[in-house]
Formats: sequence, structure tokens, C-alpha cells
Amino acid sequence: MESATKISFVHTVQEHLTNVSIEVRDFSSTGPIVLRVFSESREVQVRLNFIGHGNAADFEFVYEGAATATIHRGVDHDLCAYLTDHPPTIWFADGSRLEGNTHVELRTAAQLYARDRLEVLDWTGIDITKESQREERRTDSVQYRTIQHIKAENRHEIVFDDDGAGEAADIVAISLDSETQPRIITVDLYHCKYSGGAAPGARIDDMYVVCGQAQRSVMWLHNKERRTDLFAHLLKRDADRVEGGRPTRFEVGTKDRLAQIRDLSRVCAVTLRVYIVQPGLSKTGAADHQLALLGVTDRFLSETYQTPLKVYCG
Repeated sequence: MESATKISFVHTVQEHLTNVSIEVRDFSSTGPIVLRVFSESREVQVRLNFIGHGNAADFEFVYEGAATATIHRGVDHDLCAYLTDHPPTIWFADGSRLEGNTHVELRTAAQLYARDRLEVLDWTGIDITKESQREERRTDSVQYRTIQHIKAENRHEIVFDDDGAGEAADIVAISLDSETQPRIITVDLYHCKYSGGAAPGARIDDMYVVCGQAQRSVMWLHNKERRTDLFAHLLKRDADRVEGGRPTRFEVGTKDRLAQIRDLSRVCAVTLRVYIVQPGLSKTGAADHQLALLGVTDRFLSETYQTPLKVYCG
């Protein structure tokens, strides 16, 4: 469980997994695979090494640089040793994945994401190179504009700013099918990404990170306990911030209502919808390589838990 797992970076106290992220450092097709494991204040980098060939092929994680870390799950483990024994799944742009030294391809080929499915938002007054609204709620940021769009739809009981290391998404919005006798809890995960330029364009780098975040969304549907963990994660994230004398993460709704939804998730079905928000993507000028990456993401979400994908662009 997320709540029972902690990461200790050198010279720091333990950090709950709730506040820790892991991501691929580079996106080169020829370079080594290096992962960043990081909180808001510390990070460590680990490299995946392949050992031997053929039937003797194996792998191990080793530290990249001097920084090391410890993971606590009941007992303490060196982070590299733990990742070697329990390798994370690494996803590639073509939808294939690497588990240790085992490469698995998508079951069926992905198609280009249909251009007419892209939805343009009004980015007037927004600096599309500025992603996070931060705690001060920057009104010219991509995240702030997206939150205002979600609020205007008026269809969610909870709208939550989960931005930061360890996030489930930049924005999490929750709705129920009935106020009195709910059977389905719908969670909308919005993954925002700033533009690499002042105007929308065909930059593939604008798509890699946000598509990877969208693909990771389905981990919350892995089992029933994990679905409840999602709501516990949000409650812990807000409590950590508020206890530190900082602003709440709630944009709509309250912690008491979210706690009720957490409890309901043990008896109700939980469904996800995933949103990519990238004003650097041009609807009219989107290149095939961008639409191909979105197509892979769409196919992966559909193949795993029939999770729909929607894309907001510039």
C-alpha cells in the first residue's frame, strides 16, 4: 500500500510514497535507461544495466551518481536492490513496455489519434509555457485555466489540485452518479503540460511526458484496494500541505466529503477518465508523430481498463 511505503533520501527524513514520483530521465532511443526518483526537495537517479546475453541475460539497477536512497516496506531495503527484485514497468512511445529485461509489445497496432477528436480550449491571457498554478494560484498558468474550465462545467463534487511530486494527476475531479444512492464513482484525471514554445506547434517533446503520465493513470484501477488508495492519497496530500500552514488543495468540495467518497469506494464501482491538456499541441498543425503517440496512449488505456482519453489542445 502507498501509505505503508516510504523513501529515505540521504540526509533527509523518510518521505511517504504519496509525495514521491518516478520517471524516465531521458527519451533517447539509443542512450541508457535512467530513472529519477524524486520528492519536492530531493532526488536520486538509477540506471538499468543489462548483464549477459541469451539464456543468461539478466539486469540490475545501479545508482547514477553519488546519491543513494532506502525504501521502507516493513523493513528497509536499498532502493537499487529493491528495484532489481521488483522492477518498475517502463513504457515506450510505441506502447511497448519493459519489465526488467522482458520487452512486451502492444497486442494490436495503434492508429493515429483522430484530429477531429482534439478539443481546443481558449488560452486567451494564458502563458502556455507556464504549467503549474502553484500554491499562489497563478492565473496565467495552464493548470489554472484548466481548473476554471472544469469548474464551469459544474459536474464534479470534488476538484483537487494534486500538482507536485507524487501526484496522481495535476488535477483530479470526482463525480458520483447519485447523491443519495451512488453506485459509480467517476474520477477524471487531468494531466497538464506546458508548451515548449510560445505558440502551438509540432514538437514531439511536448507530448512524451504527458502521454506517459496519462498511461500511468490506469495503475489506480489495478485492484479494489488500489482504487480506495487513490482517495486516501488525495486526503494525505491535502493534510500534509495544510498542516504545513499552506493553502488547501481543494478547489471544489471538502475533505469530509472526500473521506465519505473514500469509504464509498469500498462498495461502489470506480471508473477513470483520462485527460491530456497540452496547449502546445495545435489541432490544425498536429504532426503525424504527435498523433501517433496519442494513438498509442489511447489504445493502451482502452486495452487495459477501457479507460477513455480526451485531449485538450491549442
